Amino acid sequence: MTADRHPPTSLSPDALVSAVEAAAENGLRTVVHVRGKAVEIAPHIEQKRSPSRRRKRFSMTDALWELRGIIDGPGPTDVSENTDRYLAEADAPTHS
Repeated sequence: MTADRHPPTSLSPDALVSAVEAAAENGLRTVVHVRGKAVEIAPHIEQKRSPSRRRKRFSMTDALWELRGIIDGPGPTDVSENTDRYLAEADAPTHS
């Protein structure tokens, strides 16, 4: 077992409160050392929420209805069951 490079130190509660208050006041990250380890104190910054793109309610005239039935078109409908077979067929060389 190797010894720590920094001897164990204790940060007083007053010093910790002061460091947190300083980070909150100036909005900058602050690093304090507790028991030989650097601990970063960072102020919380609220993220601006982007407005929702979809503002209208879903209705029967919505463009999403155009997607319905797209899978019922021509072609195989059991793709999830036969994925390996279809991939092998697509990868196989075609001879003319």
